[in-house]
Amino acid sequence: MNWFKFKRSSLSKIIFLSIFSAASASLTACGGGGGGGGDDGVSIDIRKTGDIFTGEQFEITSNKGAEVDTITSKYGTVTPADDQKSYWNYTFNIDLFKNRDLKFPITETFTVTTSDGTTHSRDYEIPLLDPLIKYQWYIYNNGDNGYQNLGLALAPKKGIDLNLIEAWNQTDSDGNKITGKGVTAMVVDEAVDLTHENIKDNIKNISIPLSKYQKVINSGLSLVKVIMNSDSLHGSAVTGIFAGTGKNNKGMRGEAYGAAVVSYDYFANADYFPAVAAAVKDLNLINLSIGANHQYSFSENSQMVMDILYENSVPIITSAGNKFEENDFDTKCEEYGTTCAYNQNFDEKYHRNGIKVSSVNSLGERSFYSSVGTNVWISGLGGDQGYDNSSSSSHALVSNLSSYQCLDYAWYIPAYDYYANLWDLYGSPWYEHEDPNYTCLYTSKMNATSAATPTISGIVSLMKQMNKKLTVPQIKYILAKTARNDKTFSTMSVGRVTGKDVDNNNIVLNNGWIDKNNGLRYSEWYGFGLADAGEAVKLAQNCDSDEYCKKREKTESGFIQSETTSCVATAGSKYECTLSNFYSYAENEDADDLANGTPFNGTMEIESVSLINDEFKFTSGSSSKDYCTFNTAEQLNQDNVNKTSIKDLSKYFMPLNNLQLELQSPAQVRSIVKPYYSHWAPYTSNKNNTFSNKIMLETNSFYLDEISGGEWKLTVTSACKIDSKAMNRFKVRIYGYTN
Repeated sequence: MNWFKFKRSSLSKIIFLSIFSAASASLTACGGGGGGGGDDGVSIDIRKTGDIFTGEQFEITSNKGAEVDTITSKYGTVTPADDQKSYWNYTFNIDLFKNRDLKFPITETFTVTTSDGTTHSRDYEIPLLDPLIKYQWYIYNNGDNGYQNLGLALAPKKGIDLNLIEAWNQTDSDGNKITGKGVTAMVVDEAVDLTHENIKDNIKNISIPLSKYQKVINSGLSLVKVIMNSDSLHGSAVTGIFAGTGKNNKGMRGEAYGAAVVSYDYFANADYFPAVAAAVKDLNLINLSIGANHQYSFSENSQMVMDILYENSVPIITSAGNKFEENDFDTKCEEYGTTCAYNQNFDEKYHRNGIKVSSVNSLGERSFYSSVGTNVWISGLGGDQGYDNSSSSSHALVSNLSSYQCLDYAWYIPAYDYYANLWDLYGSPWYEHEDPNYTCLYTSKMNATSAATPTISGIVSLMKQMNKKLTVPQIKYILAKTARNDKTFSTMSVGRVTGKDVDNNNIVLNNGWIDKNNGLRYSEWYGFGLADAGEAVKLAQNCDSDEYCKKREKTESGFIQSETTSCVATAGSKYECTLSNFYSYAENEDADDLANGTPFNGTMEIESVSLINDEFKFTSGSSSKDYCTFNTAEQLNQDNVNKTSIKDLSKYFMPLNNLQLELQSPAQVRSIVKPYYSHWAPYTSNKNNTFSNKIMLETNSFYLDEISGGEWKLTVTSACKIDSKAMNRFKVRIYGYTN
């Protein structure tokens, strides 16, 4: 098990903050005398600092008192707060953020007109309640975001953000601004640093019935663990992105800065997770920025818990993975620009309750590491590596890091007079501009699908505040419907990719963007596109007015599954299968027993599709290829193999690497469920480390399509021959809404 954070040359840094007092602060004058004054003796001071991002008022005063007739401003409005005009309310015009033209710091011009008719102008830097928000391009991307201060080579692309300011400025039914207020999220990850200044106030204390579970809930993070490996700060950085405290004059701002957080230490005991998740009262969502590489597992118990969470409207927001370019098995994935690792690898990754997140960088492109596939639902913003002293560096994400000082856990290397085990590179521009004292409270280096995932969790938290009744199908629909695709951002364009298999036969490796019902588009790289917080929160409020959203106020009552599979071998290392005769089953009914089902003769609007095979295996000695001379799962169980070694496992997994599963609906929509040249290892990691032949793979390519019976086609391209009985065990399971 590992984090889906792209591994950098570990070094870290934090930021030393200049803090404005919330009670009283003088505006920093860009011209004129000190204290906000000028040579003519007129000054303006802040009595209370407001928030330019949410329209929260500033209170300002002038030393001229009652002599002031009016005060105007370039970027906002100023109105007297009392009849005596002893102080004034200044409100920044948040509409000015829409075009992404404002740069930080923002210099405001106030014009004071006194009773004698004279005017006095003052230019001031508007203070930010979260000093590091200027770097948070994923909140507001103005095409700069201090990239030069961070030592980056490439400026961000203006407008590539999550449109969060628009979301924050909407109000719920109680008149509260949308901040995630009243929403509880669980972070399943490394334990969160509970004493960090920018998260401690958002931690929710809970009690779990069984005391043994308490050790994994809000357990905190020890210095010893950080010294051993600073990657243990991963959970703290994840939490900062979507739920870091906001408007507190400290560091950065979380997307849902009003949400409550429960920390679950997955690495203390992963086995407790399903039970704990089901037991937490008033839980609204789960963030899971972790995954398993080079393995696959299927657990009936985990699937049951996932079903419970699904029925209780608790989505799991989970990362797609970071294996696009990690060609561990020397396949042609890099040559054709397809994903090198297939990450539908454990229960939360292929259950329909999981919202799988891929990553886009600050340039509006797929992040180079981001795993892809037809199980991806939505794209968040995970950035790239941040500062690495290269000519192609671009933003990672700024987030919380540690309440421990850098040098408390850094490893000193005398030969190089250098400190390792830090996130931000020792001596990097981040320390120079933001953390000269090496406090390491914050980092500019959080990245990967680990970071993209909480950017979606933040949006879901805001949606949940607006509409607490949202079901998981409604949440997924809203994210899909409001996402921005290649029609909005041309940088997200991706076309159809063709290539050759190992036997030199033509093969389609990527279908590019495909049009869907209701104006949606879908891509294996980006899912339905880059999320839009502002539009998602709007639709969450108006869900009942949208036909598709309203329909999803209840989860599906059951599913249909094909009963008959007929496969034949064709030319070009392919098998063509027909899947037909669908039966309808209630939720949790055993679809292996036809007596539980009834023939399906109606029409259904598709919610999710899974390809299932509970006995998949190759035929031993089926080819002249060395790696086709055994059955993958069976021989791995028999041989004395180091099952954690890529080198030892390589030959065993080649049959699965050189395998493609492509599904086609009766409407001729095609989905590459498992792509060729993409590494995949279907084995479980249970206590006996045994291997399984059962697979269940999800595809979102058919979302919202209508079906009314008919035949589905499965094309299997394989370098090795597949057992004939196994081929005929393929089934299609479809969840949806019957008409």
